[in-house]
Amino acid sequence: MNRITRIITIALLGGSLTSVKAQDLHYADVQQMGQWYNPALRNNPRGEFNINFRDIRYQNMLSFRTGTALLSMPIGGSKDTTAASDKGRFNVSLGAAFDQTNTGFYKGTAGLLGLSYAQPLSNDGLFAAVGFQASLHTNKYGGSGTFPDQFNEYGPIQGAVTNDPLRSGNKYNYMSFHAGASLYKTGSSLDWYLGGSVRHLNRPFTENSKLDEFRLNSTMGLQGGFTMHADRSNFSAYGTGTWKGKASEILVGARYEMVLGDKSIDPAQRDKATLLMLGCAVRVKDALIPHVGLQYNRTRVALHYDMNTSSIQTSGFVRRGFELVLTQNF
Repeated sequence: MNRITRIITIALLGGSLTSVKAQDLHYADVQQMGQWYNPALRNNPRGEFNINFRDIRYQNMLSFRTGTALLSMPIGGSKDTTAASDKGRFNVSLGAAFDQTNTGFYKGTAGLLGLSYAQPLSNDGLFAAVGFQASLHTNKYGGSGTFPDQFNEYGPIQGAVTNDPLRSGNKYNYMSFHAGASLYKTGSSLDWYLGGSVRHLNRPFTENSKLDEFRLNSTMGLQGGFTMHADRSNFSAYGTGTWKGKASEILVGARYEMVLGDKSIDPAQRDKATLLMLGCAVRVKDALIPHVGLQYNRTRVALHYDMNTSSIQTSGFVRRGFELVLTQNF
């Protein structure tokens, strides 16, 4: 039984290598972490700091853990997005992330620096934005056991040392560049946004050998959503899609926010309201993701729970995950 478990664990590791190597982090809370996907996806005129921790487990045999911190700060411009005198603003983003398995087979880190500019198109809160990012990635792989190049047609080669980078604990750094554009509108009763992005514009190599099979494909992305505001509640719907080669991921979701207490939401103080948040998202052909959150005085905490709906269930194995998000607005 232990041997079967080990074989399945190795298969899961191998099957996940493609997505790990891609260095595209996957979030359930795509609204708060949207700027990681698209550097121009920014419609909050104030600063914002997000911390995200994500843990995915395959029946306690294997887990993937991801942690991310993302700071976004405006540079100049008015905080009143509906003012006709607003001449546009720059926004800078700083981020850091780690991604690893509990087995130590893979460890990755990333640092991010981005700059975007939003230009008002009208005096009623309509903006167009463009943004650019640069990120520095470090990948480290390490395995154990024997590898194919330690065998010949007669069996194991005595004393053979593998050249496989996974066995050698290979570590490799590379730079990647990203760009995005968006159109968004803010208002007292309705906010909405649309965006498009391209990640890994330079198609960096992820291995010292610099072979084509170790070169990243660019990741194409589309993002969109809206929020409707009422006196004592908000309702939002959102979606994001990413495409890399033959792989794709589509997530859509909705969220309802209600005021706690007897006060209505003052449009000018909406970010200071105390809100209870309930929602659910669907990662197509992969997971159902309910979530709950609480906002108090510009601080928001949310918990997302991944319930697997993919075909892995037919193998008799269960995948579960959770994502914890902390957001502080300034």
